[in-house]
Amino acid sequence: MARVFLFFLVLCFVLYMAGMAESTVARHSKPTDFIQASCRATRYPALCVQCLSQYASAIKRSDRQLAQTA
Repeated sequence: MARVFLFFLVLCFVLYMAGMAESTVARHSKPTDFIQASCRATRYPALCVQCLSQYASAIKRSDRQLAQTA
């Protein structure tokens, strides 16, 4: 029983740290990083980045704002 509890505790800690690392990266990345990552899925990623980068301050990291701007 103690092993199961210890395993659960370690699992929760690892998941917590992974979430913290992801949110830290998201807060400190440039607005254009989100646009570049989103444009990778398009047929013309360079053109996508070129066109949307000028609106990076409006898009920030919002999927909805990205779609409306595009």
